[in-house]
Amino acid sequence: MSENDELKKLFEGVIPEQLDEVLSLIESHSAQFRRVDDKSDFNLDAGAFGAIQFTQRFLGQLWLFDFAGLYALHSFSGVIFFCKEPRFEI
Repeated sequence: MSENDELKKLFEGVIPEQLDEVLSLIESHSAQFRRVDDKSDFNLDAGAFGAIQFTQRFLGQLWLFDFAGLYALHSFSGVIFFCKEPRFEI
């Protein structure tokens, strides 16, 4: 599986409601994704000719941050809904 296919699956899992929009942006800008050797820290570089370079560590971090964000949204969605009620005043 190529890097472009892997990231398409990543986007499909992370932002399914905007997948078509993201994929059209990738296609219109002719972006090519390349996995490079592992480096320390968070690493996502944009190179020449539309090349976006990332490491396997970056993919892991992205999945972790996305999972944490989604979990936080689910955890606080009840509170957010309750605070939007017109009879609730802060």
